[in-house]
Amino acid sequence: MWVVFISAGIYKLFSPKDEERIEVIMRIRWDKGYICPFCGSRDVILKGKKKGRPHIKRYKCNSCGKNFNDLTGTIFAKKRMSLGEMFYIIKNLKNS
Repeated sequence: MWVVFISAGIYKLFSPKDEERIEVIMRIRWDKGYICPFCGSRDVILKGKKKGRPHIKRYKCNSCGKNFNDLTGTIFAKKRMSLGEMFYIIKNLKNS
């Protein structure tokens, strides 16, 4: 997994664009295909994009019927701050 992380371009995580951050997170998270974070099924369909954050895709699991997005089940899910703010905090924690 970390090989994918490095080859995806760690510099993109600290990019000013959330789209580039999401691209790296998606490469890491979905490197083996889309998997439901609730039941582990691979029977998943793309359902569209998240309102207000069009670079985050939404999915539906055909097995358990639950909806999820690219950030569900990660430390970035359900946060009220942008990915840029979260990565700024992570970067400063790392450097302190």
